[in-house]
Amino acid sequence: IIPTTHYNIKAPSTGTLSAAEISSDTLLFDRKPSKKDARTDESSTSTSNLSLLDHVNFNVPNHDYILDFYLDILGCGLDPRVAVNLMDNDESFGREGLIWASCGPNQFHFPRDEQAQVLPGHIGLRYRSLDGLKERLVKASSSTNDDSSSVKNNKRHNNKCFDSYEIVVGPSGETIVQIQDRYGNVFHCREGPEKLTQYRQPVVKISDQDKFGDVALRYGVAEESDCRGIDYVEFDCGME
Repeated sequence: IIPTTHYNIKAPSTGTLSAAEISSDTLLFDRKPSKKDARTDESSTSTSNLSLLDHVNFNVPNHDYILDFYLDILGCGLDPRVAVNLMDNDESFGREGLIWASCGPNQFHFPRDEQAQVLPGHIGLRYRSLDGLKERLVKASSSTNDDSSSVKNNKRHNNKCFDSYEIVVGPSGETIVQIQDRYGNVFHCREGPEKLTQYRQPVVKISDQDKFGDVALRYGVAEESDCRGIDYVEFDCGME
C-alpha cells in the first residue's frame, strides 16, 4: 500500500522528485529529505519521508472513456494546464493529447498508448459525501439500453465508461462504493474528512469560458472537484 498520509514504506534520500525526473509509467511522489534517513534501527520504519502521492499514471488507448469516467462519474476536475488538448474543432474534439484529472491534492495522468495499463490491486478515493457519486452511477446505468445493462452477482454492469459498481459495507461499518472501469482498474470510494488540505491541484471551472470556451462548459466545475483525493494505492502481491 502507498498511502498519502501515513506510511510504512521507507524512501531513499534523493530529495524532491520532479515530473521531469520520472518516466511516464511511474507513480510520482514528492518527498523531502529527513534526518531520519540516517537512522537504521527498527523504529525508523514507523514513519516515512513520503509527503504526497502526486499522481497515478495510466496509459490508455483513447480518451473517450477516460473523460467520461474520471470527470463525469468519479467527479474529478480537468487540469487547466492540459485543457488546450481538448480545444479542437475537428470531430475528435482534441482527444489525442495528454489528459490530467485533478482530485484535491492528487491527479491521474493519461498519456496515449496502444495498451491500457491495469493496476493489480485497487485505488482508494476520498469524498466528503458519496451521495453525488451514487447518483451519477445510477443515472449512467439507467441510461443504457435494457439489453446492455444487467445485474450479475449484485454488481451492476453496463456498456458505458465503467464496467460495474457495487455498494458494500466495510469491516468498520463504513460504506464503500467499489467501481471497476472499462479496462479493469478498481476504485474503492469512501467518504470522510479531507486529508492534505494544504495542497490543491488546479481545475477548470465553469467560469473559465473566456479561456477554454466549450471545454469549460462541458467539463468545468463550480469551484472544486467532488472527488477530494487519492487515499492510497494498494497492490495485490501474491505469495509464492
